[in-house]
Amino acid sequence: MTEDKKFYEEVAMTKDEITQYLSSARIARISTVDGHKPHLAPVWYLYDGKNFYVSTGTKTRKAGNIKKNPNVSLIIDSTDGMFKHKCVLVEGHAELNQKDHPEITRKIYARYLGQDGLKQSFAQELLKGDQYVVKITPTKILTWDYTKVIK
Repeated sequence: MTEDKKFYEEVAMTKDEITQYLSSARIARISTVDGHKPHLAPVWYLYDGKNFYVSTGTKTRKAGNIKKNPNVSLIIDSTDGMFKHKCVLVEGHAELNQKDHPEITRKIYARYLGQDGLKQSFAQELLKGDQYVVKITPTKILTWDYTKVIK
């Protein structure tokens, strides 16, 4: 057990490494719960150094689940093969609001699509639609970067 703890301390990302890693436009996956059934969905996200933000339609399953149970998990990970795995795993509390849409939604889309991508008809339709901004306040963040110890 002590060896496991030491290993995970060695592979943990620093705050600067987390910020750098999350600055890339990676796909996150959000997990919500409906009763006893988990629901996992890919999402685009925005990280402000403290909280995570995603956008979702007001009638989506994840929005309905968050209304009933605000506890969520979010994972952002990548691999360059074998043990070159990096991950930020977040457990947190989600809040839904519509007042920050479309401002935050536009920032999220611009991050992944670029300014020209925002001009596409599907992006414009989503920005006009009934959307929630989901603010995820982390209660726990676990990270690992196996490239620190495995070459």
